[in-house]
Amino acid sequence: MPGKPNQKLKLLYLAELFHRRTDAAHSVTAGQIADYLAERGITAERKSIYSDIEVLRQFGMPIERGSCVRDGYRLAHSRFDTLELMMLVDAVQSSPVLTRSQSERLVEKLASVACDHQAELIRRQLYGSSYEQSERTILQSRTKTDSETLFNTIGTIHKAIAQGCRIRFIYVHRMLVNNIPVYDTGREFVISPYALVWNQEKYYVVGNYGKYNDLSHYRVDRMNHVVCTTEPARPIDEVSDYRGIIDTADYMRRVFNMFAGTHSVVVELECDMKLFDAVTERFGINIPYRQISDERFAVRTGVILSEGFFRWLLGYAGGITVVSPDSVCREVAKRLREMLAQYE
Repeated sequence: MPGKPNQKLKLLYLAELFHRRTDAAHSVTAGQIADYLAERGITAERKSIYSDIEVLRQFGMPIERGSCVRDGYRLAHSRFDTLELMMLVDAVQSSPVLTRSQSERLVEKLASVACDHQAELIRRQLYGSSYEQSERTILQSRTKTDSETLFNTIGTIHKAIAQGCRIRFIYVHRMLVNNIPVYDTGREFVISPYALVWNQEKYYVVGNYGKYNDLSHYRVDRMNHVVCTTEPARPIDEVSDYRGIIDTADYMRRVFNMFAGTHSVVVELECDMKLFDAVTERFGINIPYRQISDERFAVRTGVILSEGFFRWLLGYAGGITVVSPDSVCREVAKRLREMLAQYE
């Protein structure tokens, strides 16, 4: 009845009910809907409930009815399916960038957009099987940062990328003093930031240090006092072969273990077939591979020459051979001789 208090909230409560209480496996009957509304001070006849459900359908909510009246009504699909939510929860729980309290808040926010049945699964994932009595979350056994500064730093970098301006920061490294690991005083950098990338549980910002015409990357957790400047960022076209925007997937394929490199070259490698999984995981499947025999294959691709690239090569010993260029072949041979000399 339009004249009664709370009647204007009826459709909102009804939409909330479908989002919170139903999914592909759980339905509500017209009687349960009437009870839910009554708890909120709203009277509703079955006829008006059916009419309101039709209005929500016209609005775009995918409400479907079971094969008979007793089956009730439900959302055909939720905002997120359970697998999507659990993958997001796993990512939040595993991220060392977030503090425990930040992770808990994000998980609770994910639970808030889930239906009640999904939210219960999420909270069990966070607190364990007896989460009602537990004060200790599973997050306490994860490696997490103790500082919320890192979260704010990431926000500042995102802002600079969006606004197209440079950032200034102090970049620090660990050192050993009196047998105790500490951070040094650091060095100031001003860079043009182009992208944030995630690698081996660390965040990196990819950018250009104005002194050079190339790309470099910096670990975000080592960046202190990050601020946006008024100086515009250099166009990425000036410092790389990317046009307009960085291809982060391509950049990550060329970089090995996030070691800084000198320059990019095209290398040809011959590899044991048993290493095909390892090589395709490193370079992807969208580059040409050539089968030499049942035991060997070749690949030709661009890489950034760095300590990480050579360590990756040497880690496979005789399983991967550099065919070209000669300069890389000579560098590998030199490193092998130096390794051998340590054991002679």
